[in-house]
Amino acid sequence: MLLIANEFGKPLIATSGNISGSPIIYKDDDALQMLREVADHTLTYDRAIVAPQDDSVIQFTPSRQKIILRRSRGLAPTYYPNPFKYVNEAVLAMGGELKSSFALLNHHNLYVSQFLGDQGSLESQTAYTHTLDHMLEILQVKPDRILIDQHPGYFVSSLGIEKAAIESISVTSIQHHKAHFGAVLAENNLLRTKEPVLGVIWDGTGYGDDDQIWGGEFFIYEDGEMDRLAHLDYYPQLLGDKMSSEPRLAALSLLKNFPSKKDKLIQKHFSEKEWSYFEKEIHQPRQLLTSSTGRLIDGLASMLGVCQFNTYEGEAAMKLEALAAQNRHHSFEYYPIPLINNRLKHDVMLPYIFEDLEKRLDTCAIAWKIFCSLARCIETVIDAFPFKQVAFSGGVFQNELLTELVIELLSQKHELYFHHQLSPNDECIGFGQIACYEIQKNQRQAINNKQQRLATMTLRRNDRNLPYNFAPSRLSGI
Repeated sequence: MLLIANEFGKPLIATSGNISGSPIIYKDDDALQMLREVADHTLTYDRAIVAPQDDSVIQFTPSRQKIILRRSRGLAPTYYPNPFKYVNEAVLAMGGELKSSFALLNHHNLYVSQFLGDQGSLESQTAYTHTLDHMLEILQVKPDRILIDQHPGYFVSSLGIEKAAIESISVTSIQHHKAHFGAVLAENNLLRTKEPVLGVIWDGTGYGDDDQIWGGEFFIYEDGEMDRLAHLDYYPQLLGDKMSSEPRLAALSLLKNFPSKKDKLIQKHFSEKEWSYFEKEIHQPRQLLTSSTGRLIDGLASMLGVCQFNTYEGEAAMKLEALAAQNRHHSFEYYPIPLINNRLKHDVMLPYIFEDLEKRLDTCAIAWKIFCSLARCIETVIDAFPFKQVAFSGGVFQNELLTELVIELLSQKHELYFHHQLSPNDECIGFGQIACYEIQKNQRQAINNKQQRLATMTLRRNDRNLPYNFAPSRLSGI
């Protein structure tokens, strides 16, 4: 490549060898046919590519906190050291549907695959299956158990169930955000911590235990148990996954209880027919709800006129972050998001945003205050319970500005834990599924040990004819 650049003597553009939304093209014949409309020339080689990988992408915050955006070439599929001590079997974790990667625990060896993309196309599904079969073949592994996300519609989960049925393998489902939390706990050697840990798990979407769409979650991990502690207040999830690609729909949902502001701020982004239909849709009595921080950020970006349609994943959030970065007055001024009955009431901050818009405050200053508000609401939850150790995961924490604000605000009084080898996005889900399975195994072992102790004490009591009282303890599953 250096020789070509030196000889050509003009600017060159190098980018991934794939069509947007499709996996990387690694066969010469496919590249020559599929990329001829976008590539002026194709450089081939006489050795075939067996295991294709995208480039890895990493960024750092001003305080040097590393954020892996894509874990692939040069980083995958290795993971060391293996943090799992109680799982003594071969386990395959299928991971999530978006930004997919799988994880494989082969007794003492742990592998986390490269980034395999979103599984919404046949090409991506084929690439995922090819990489998985290749890994199982070269390692000569047959899993004893398969772990899947509990979302009923994920391709990777269906593939795991199908593989388990064919080979008579046990299947365990793990909730999406608990897998995120398990991942950051395991990465930081916190699975056996004696102190409670608050997990802040913020992303775009994940199937919740209550059949709603989660994404703004706070968990507590204590005594080997993981429980949901608090969350962003629910608001309507409009038209399923369509809301993920149209920030204007997220804004419409968030403004449900502010009809005059809704008409003023976002009606102009809809056609007359769309507005009539969506107005009816938002007031349906039975609705799917979401607590997603990702959609909250999308909706706020729409209200500020930043982005109405995402042409790529995370576009609205990235543009809102870029807008906030233009603000010259860096303070911790924020909009209130109070915690009431373990729900963060994000609708309380909206009138303050409306007021700033009416005052014609620069939108970059409003965007900055929005990210400060999100960081402050984490502090609100920490102070309410309170916690010393706080761990962060989920795609929202790919946001450099938010992560840096959290570090500035909280690091003096609290121990903060982030991902190091893995991305906070859904690439860590497979690893986190194994972490949650490890927690389950640990709980079962603790229950067995307790039962054995009780049995031994009962025998001794009977032998000595002495009274003995036992208080039951709380040992529940994830």
